[in-house]
Amino acid sequence: MTTLTPEQARIFPAKTVHAGAPDNSLGISVRQHGLIAGWVLRRLIDLLRLKDREMLVPDNLAVLAGLHDIGKINPLFLGKMLRFLPPVDPEVKFWAEVSQTCTNVPEVPHAHVGAVVVKALTKDRGCAYVVGAHHGWPDKARMESQASPAFGGMEWVAPREALCREIMNALHADAFPTLSKIQALQTVQKDVWTGLVVVSDWIASQQAEAIPEGTEREVAENLVARAGFAEIEPREGVDFNGIFHFSARPEQQAFMSLYSGPGVYVLEAPTGCGKTEAALGLAFEAIRRGDAGGIYFALPTQLTSNKVHDRVDSAVQAFLRTPAGGVQLIHGGARLLKAQMGKEAAPGESWFSSNRQALLAPFGVGTVDQMLLGLLKSQKFASVRAVAQLGKVLILDEIHSYDAYTSTLIHELIEHVEALHGVVIILSATLTDAARAKLLGVKDEQIVKTQSPILLTAKQGDTIKTQALEASAGSHKRIELKLLKGEEAEEKAYRAALQKAMSGQQVLWIENTVSAAQAAAKRFQDAGVVSGLLHSRFRPVDRERLEKEWTGIYGRGGDARRRECGRVLVGTQVLEQSLDIDADFLVTRLAPTDLLIQRFGRLWRHPDRVRPIGCSSPQAWIVAAPEQGSHTEEGSSLENGFGLSGKVYSPPYILFRTLEVLERRLEQGAEVDMPEEVRQLLEETYAEREESGEEACALKKSFEERATAFSTAALSALSFSGVTESDEDEPATRYIDQKTWPILVLDPTELSEVPSGLAAKALWLESRLVKSSRPIKFDQRASRLPSDLETFISHSRRFHTVPIAYMSSDGELQFADGAPVESKGVRAFYTRDGGLRFQ
Repeated sequence: MTTLTPEQARIFPAKTVHAGAPDNSLGISVRQHGLIAGWVLRRLIDLLRLKDREMLVPDNLAVLAGLHDIGKINPLFLGKMLRFLPPVDPEVKFWAEVSQTCTNVPEVPHAHVGAVVVKALTKDRGCAYVVGAHHGWPDKARMESQASPAFGGMEWVAPREALCREIMNALHADAFPTLSKIQALQTVQKDVWTGLVVVSDWIASQQAEAIPEGTEREVAENLVARAGFAEIEPREGVDFNGIFHFSARPEQQAFMSLYSGPGVYVLEAPTGCGKTEAALGLAFEAIRRGDAGGIYFALPTQLTSNKVHDRVDSAVQAFLRTPAGGVQLIHGGARLLKAQMGKEAAPGESWFSSNRQALLAPFGVGTVDQMLLGLLKSQKFASVRAVAQLGKVLILDEIHSYDAYTSTLIHELIEHVEALHGVVIILSATLTDAARAKLLGVKDEQIVKTQSPILLTAKQGDTIKTQALEASAGSHKRIELKLLKGEEAEEKAYRAALQKAMSGQQVLWIENTVSAAQAAAKRFQDAGVVSGLLHSRFRPVDRERLEKEWTGIYGRGGDARRRECGRVLVGTQVLEQSLDIDADFLVTRLAPTDLLIQRFGRLWRHPDRVRPIGCSSPQAWIVAAPEQGSHTEEGSSLENGFGLSGKVYSPPYILFRTLEVLERRLEQGAEVDMPEEVRQLLEETYAEREESGEEACALKKSFEERATAFSTAALSALSFSGVTESDEDEPATRYIDQKTWPILVLDPTELSEVPSGLAAKALWLESRLVKSSRPIKFDQRASRLPSDLETFISHSRRFHTVPIAYMSSDGELQFADGAPVESKGVRAFYTRDGGLRFQ
């Protein structure tokens, strides 16, 4: 075999420079690339604001970044690299002779070679694991000898190890990092170390060509700055008023005063109390004290993320001395094309998606899913998301809105951030004592029981502090409830809403399904009442326009528009949270108690507003009857009594309990004090009890079995360690038992407005995707698309299998050849104000 000399090891190539054939050439060496990656990691550690940082992320972790590509020094990798280069190049000829050391030997991935080398140097499997996992998944190959022919044989061992020691010396490290002896902390460390090495590799890979020797540190620090990582500098002297432009309310001030270091902080307060600002205020305090260097504000949906983003961005820019490059919006709908940072020998391999990259930014707002994916090891580069949690304040808003599956993942996420010595802030208008205990990871008896509408809780280690507050006088509302049952329930509610709107009131009507909301909206339109519709089956471009229009009327600045006439805004669960909506009168389909309370929060939201004549008190009518046309013979009579709502909140045991609580409460009087009675209503709804009737027992059993199945599925997802290479096949962070199918809905008049640029085209198409509740058969041979857009779609993993439909003048959707879009014989329609429907 050919012997590798120490000098050859020092200049051994790690990358190729792609200038286009035949001008491709060998690039930066393994040594220089490793040194740059090591200094990148050192700089990232210097920028990290985290309590007890050295215990989690020691300075000498830079060694593993420095040696992450040491496994490339093997003849088979070299030969693979040379295949893409012109053979007549003198440098290529030189290395071709070096690579001809073995034949008929299967190639071993260079990450595995590196793991073997590091294991031989350290006798430590933890360090070998990190090096072996730097391409996105754990290296599970058998640890073999460095003298293996695939590694270059015995003649390559000494030069490779000598280079390792040289890189360590250059990085001022005389030892390898050591994992904790505590198993739980060790698992966290391995994820974080791997993620930091991966990110350092990505950043260092921006330098593909050789640089003057001795400039590696300077180049690394410039690359880190160019990637957007910088010191976080809070503005001196800026207080709550200076950030949010109003004085802190007592509950906001009390919550911020709770902060005493990393831990879990819970704020339970009615809607309209300023929980968002209180959470940000506490997060800023953690940053000021050096316990964190950023914030991730996690919400349940893309809609809620979009609504909160601007508020968070404004606050962050007011808090910082220098701009932080803006607060990233991070969710599936905000995706851009995958960025390419770093290429191996074969050109064109993408290393990470925009969402992973955005998560590394110090400040972000997005869906909770993006953080949960870091716990699920079935996704390639999950460790990068683990790094995104490091040194961040994690704010979990609307925590009550998740099912048992996602809640189980969230509990794991909270424990994970605690293990990272991080700060978690939990916000909710509605939590039961049992739910609070579970979120804090403590027993029920450790939780303070109270009926106070505002509750502040802080947990640090085993210490729990609780502070109960009374709601301010302005936040009290006595809502007049009316429960409608029976066949005439919906008709009575319709006539009342119609009369209220015609008398000048702004009415809100909330259904549990899109089809029921569309049917209700059509009735009001046919009656000549000014009305609107909001639900989840609009194209994002249309939904954004409608939200802006209707929040402009129903929101704080809509007084002039409200005086013009009465209206009815119909919608689904999208109206429950985050939108600034103030209705004079509310009609809602029966929903679980906690969600009804959210809906009540849309009623008389602004206490200083002048109401129309005859609108003397807030009223909410609850329709506890099946939606029209939803009767079915399946299931028990108790289940059938809830119609389509029973399918949405299935099994409808909580609907059954909610109805019972409402009936019992209304026997005592129609006026309910909000928020004083919230906790009592919640505890009565969710309290554990034995059922007596046969149907009720069966309903409870089904509910418990479903919750157990969800939790078990989540735990199974957490324990699974297979690999999903693509973000298109991300592991599930939600339990999906009602499948949806995407459809691209285009207005032919829009095709002349398609933007240029790949990223702009991707976003333009994203904003026209709709989720269908029905599968759609399609034959995509014909096309009405501009040629450049058609080419883009045909090469896009995201869009090339999605059916494309076009709006006709009457709203009927058609394929490019004019054939109607249908599902099982039912035709599809889409209008900009009504969304997708089938009839």
